Amino acid sequence: MPAALGALGAGSGVIERVRHLGRDAAALVEDMVAFGPDASPAAVAFAEQMMADTRMDAFVDFFRSMITTEVISECASLGGADTLVIGAENDLLTPVEHSLKIASCAPSGRLEVVPGAGHMAMLERPGVVSDHLGDLIERARKES
Repeated sequence: MPAALGALGAGSGVIERVRHLGRDAAALVEDMVAFGPDASPAAVAFAEQMMADTRMDAFVDFFRSMITTEVISECASLGGADTLVIGAENDLLTPVEHSLKIASCAPSGRLEVVPGAGHMAMLERPGVVSDHLGDLIERARKES
């Protein structure tokens, strides 16, 4: 897989010029992978436009780093910070089990799972995500 991504990256100029031709199929796959079953059409359209505006070499480099990195970074340096990991029930890219592993690496890590959402939980359930972030900020204010 990394070699295939390298080849994609090398030809990214060509891919940039023709990827719009398969946009409908790509959008369908993105919808199925990135979102939960109840995502709003507006959230999906926003994400599709954002992805369409992203250069192919950026996607390739991002995915290469994801599949070639097997270890979660050392999180001990987060020991003094209240740490929040937000996962999503229907996230196919970062399943809840992975979010739990990430949260367990930080000494004060806490996992909140957004029900019904996919990988784009912040677009699907902005109120839920904002509430969790607001709680984190409030706890940080009380501790300082």
